[in-house]
Amino acid sequence: MSSKAKKTIKSRLTPEQIRPLIENFERQGQSIKDFCQRYGISEVTLYNWRKKYGIKSDIDNAGFIGIIPAAASCEPITGKLFAQVRGINIYQPVSAEYLKSLPA
Repeated sequence: MSSKAKKTIKSRLTPEQIRPLIENFERQGQSIKDFCQRYGISEVTLYNWRKKYGIKSDIDNAGFIGIIPAAASCEPITGKLFAQVRGINIYQPVSAEYLKSLPA
């Protein structure tokens, strides 16, 4: 037995007890393995807690480009093709930056 006493988590925690742990984990940037060893929980448990109680990360939206709503001053879409980029048909005016951000 090591000289460091490991903290262990009881088998059932309330959401009020879990949320601060998850927030602390997100803030500290600790590795998942270290955090789980420190609190005596499995990595699967941590992943489930993060999914249920954690802060949503940008990883959830990886690979997606946000939709840019049409400005009120834009002319209505008449079905006339504005641009075609990498096989994507665009029927309203958009900025060059938006066109550059489209997936390859």
